[in-house]
Amino acid sequence: MPGFKYAVLVGMAGLFLLGCSGEEDDSREIKVSPITVPDSQKSKESGSVKETYLQAVLEARASGRDCGHYEKDDDGNYVLDENGSRITIRDGSSEDWFPKVENDALAWNDELYLAAYEHSQDMPSMGKDVTHEGSGGPTDHTAEVNHPGEPSTFDERVKTNGYTYALLFENLTVGTDTDTPEKAVDAWLNSAGHCKDLMNQEVTDMGMSHVEVPESHYIHYWTLELAKPATEPSGIY
Repeated sequence: MPGFKYAVLVGMAGLFLLGCSGEEDDSREIKVSPITVPDSQKSKESGSVKETYLQAVLEARASGRDCGHYEKDDDGNYVLDENGSRITIRDGSSEDWFPKVENDALAWNDELYLAAYEHSQDMPSMGKDVTHEGSGGPTDHTAEVNHPGEPSTFDERVKTNGYTYALLFENLTVGTDTDTPEKAVDAWLNSAGHCKDLMNQEVTDMGMSHVEVPESHYIHYWTLELAKPATEPSGIY
């Protein structure tokens, strides 16, 4: 996907993580229509729950940290552990150090939240295959609006839910024991790419969502959107 870099790994036992980041000045033109989510799929999360999610991220960003980097072999390939995870190493490199961010530098955004919720409630339908792409099925509402039968992309979901970005990151984590926002944030902090997304100084808005489906493969599904808005509205047609 032009203009995007992906990091995919299996993390701690019972945990699956994904990180994705969009670059500024994305040259792709995405023609999307504003979404109308069916009432049956709308989140019931309260304002206090959203505040809890925001505070979990703010607390992580309130301390400087060494996010590390993914280990590579002599051929430039990522080194994986026994679970197939990219291995994060921390050797004190200045490039891996991220200073703390003031709390007022990041605010909750309901449009990003809706995009995050859309993907969290779609992921259980995909079984073990958890990716930044939507399922392309009936719970992939962005796909249903724009191109039924073909999976949505994370940037498309954000735009379809009304947010036009200059910079965009999406982090995912799922796992049977990942039942609190603090555990989700800790999982991201322990993975170099996800940690760097979360500690990025330029993002100003976030939305985060959790969906629990007891009968599903992973049970707990988390999506975090971190973004900076475009200075001129574009992308919604």
